[in-house]
Amino acid sequence: MPTCPTPPTDAGDAGARIAAALGSLLNRRTRVGLYREITTAAALPAVDPTTYPLLSGIHRLGPATASSLAQSIGLERSVLSRYADRLEAAGLVHRVPDPDDRRAHLLTLTPQGRTAAHRLHTLLAERIAARTAHWPGHEVETFAAGLERFIADLGR
Repeated sequence: MPTCPTPPTDAGDAGARIAAALGSLLNRRTRVGLYREITTAAALPAVDPTTYPLLSGIHRLGPATASSLAQSIGLERSVLSRYADRLEAAGLVHRVPDPDDRRAHLLTLTPQGRTAAHRLHTLLAERIAARTAHWPGHEVETFAAGLERFIADLGR
């Protein structure tokens, strides 16, 4: 289980505590561990901790070019293309011509891909709920609302 690094000496500094917690959450090892849990539970062809971010990214963002998806989810374009090939071979993703650029293709989910992405997101929500099940209900709701507000504020 990941731990948060000790924040700077002023333990009352909520900003430092949040920064430390986000650093742990965004750590690749933490993300891959969580992705491994849900992809193992789902047991879907071609979906593993490496391809999950692509499948999830298309599910969240909708059809997109490989280059725009790579930028959005933080993968190198060539790596993303290899992962897309694997997901396409498994029938979860397909490429369609980009109506705005005849030279480009959009990566989109097949019906099986949408079902797979929905299953993975359900498993992720279940894992999060399990990890917060011992929290008082109002704390879970406060955390969810605060995180949503924080993300919205980052987008401004």
